[in-house]
Amino acid sequence: MIICEEKECFGCAVCHDICPVGAIRMSDTTGFWRPLVDTDKCINCCQCKAACPSLMHNIRRDIPSRTHSTTCFAGWSNENKLHFDATSGGIASELAREVIRRKGIVAGVIFDGDRRIARHTVIENVEELNKIAKSKYVLSNKSDIYKSVKEGIRVGRVVLYIGTGCEINAMYHYLAIVKADLKNFYTIDLLCRGGASSKCLREHTDFVSRKKPISKVAFRGGRYDCMYTVYDQKNHLVYRSPQYEDSYFKLFMRHVLFQERCFQCPFVGTERNGDITLGDFWGLDKDVLPKNNMKGTNLIIVNSDKGRHMMNTVKNNITVFERTMDEAIMGNETLQMPTPKENEYDELWRWLRNGDFKTAVKSVYGISEWRDYIRFKFYTIRHITKENIMAILKNLRNQPRGGGKIQ
Repeated sequence: MIICEEKECFGCAVCHDICPVGAIRMSDTTGFWRPLVDTDKCINCCQCKAACPSLMHNIRRDIPSRTHSTTCFAGWSNENKLHFDATSGGIASELAREVIRRKGIVAGVIFDGDRRIARHTVIENVEELNKIAKSKYVLSNKSDIYKSVKEGIRVGRVVLYIGTGCEINAMYHYLAIVKADLKNFYTIDLLCRGGASSKCLREHTDFVSRKKPISKVAFRGGRYDCMYTVYDQKNHLVYRSPQYEDSYFKLFMRHVLFQERCFQCPFVGTERNGDITLGDFWGLDKDVLPKNNMKGTNLIIVNSDKGRHMMNTVKNNITVFERTMDEAIMGNETLQMPTPKENEYDELWRWLRNGDFKTAVKSVYGISEWRDYIRFKFYTIRHITKENIMAILKNLRNQPRGGGKIQ
């Protein structure tokens, strides 16, 4: 049974959570998360098709509390460590932390090291916030997140859902179908250029980590901002590479690892579907920034009364400057148009559908994953050697000179 056409699918997994008999599972064997229907379990109720956002006549679902005008800000967290470790300015973490302080729950994306996938999940204590912080740069598995959000709403908790435009839209679709009360439901939509292949990231991570057990990966924020980093289960760095040297990160930035639906994304533009929209404030006039602000800056667009309420709850913990939407639009392509499809996209995906990531990038671009791995090892050896030499010199400088008695 086909729920919707492959090229039309967002990989949202609403069909998975709406199925009354558990006949659908999400698989990324084709490169992206897609529903597979177990025909032995299926009862042909067609609830999956009725719930599929891609099959809706009006695919976009508006925010329940939208205001007639949006307000745009540049801003960041006042907490130095949170700001430094964040992808941009740390505003999402501040908002999430405030919801948890009020006994609410937050749904966001974590990296599951055991399965080597990104997945949406619910957190409910401040200690877990670091798990959903930082960009994952890959399409997440959203199986069961809709049920978890619905349950949080049912028991009367405040729920904050963080996701890209299509993910926010899918959640609103699901909650409308199950007739959930949205009074305490809030959303943050993240500016997005496209959802990248989970299969490609998993294969690349397997290679550069030499299939060692890992705990997490990261692409942005902190000491290794704009680098692909992989950490083992003791949180030791096992691989790192800059964005235009690592083969996965480089192709992500070329937009060739995205699912095809992203090239006709209906959620771009200034009519956002989250209570608050967050992203990097590219193109911001640097004169508005303090001279000592060397960290990231969030673009913040407040789209609804709920969004305004959320911003008020953290106003003492953040610094914001009101800016114009024109300035935001100039520096952020997602506010203008969908990501264009690159010329080599179809050729790359012919290789990827018939082989693995390593073979595909070698065949299309002449890029070897061995180059990524060897470059990191060379850096590690050079770095360790330099550290050892500096330690020896420091010890020598600290040795007492002259005046001592010979024993």
